[in-house]
Amino acid sequence: MRDSPDGQRVLAAYEATPFSPPAPSGRDAPVVRGLVREGALVDVDGVVFAATALQHARDLVVDALADAGRLTVADIRTLLGSTRKYVVPICGWLDRTGVTRRRGDDRVPGPTSRLGA
Repeated sequence: MRDSPDGQRVLAAYEATPFSPPAPSGRDAPVVRGLVREGALVDVDGVVFAATALQHARDLVVDALADAGRLTVADIRTLLGSTRKYVVPICGWLDRTGVTRRRGDDRVPGPTSRLGA
């Protein structure tokens, strides 16, 4: 799917706006599902992101945590230049993958961040 013209077009659209991705719709829905199966796109709590976007978000958040020690959703929203609609699922993904841990309203380094827990 990733190598097909439609797959390349859809993936490019998701990568063009990594932290404000388009919603899958109409004729692109099967292509999006195929790209999710291949791992090029990732469904995070109903929002589909490019896998590269999640890796980039991870890197940005880990670097910011190295400087600040803790971040709020608002801090991450500013860092990614996005909205809560997209940042909340990203924060949940970061928590589930151990990059961050939630402590009240803050996110702190988790066990899989290079900063340790």
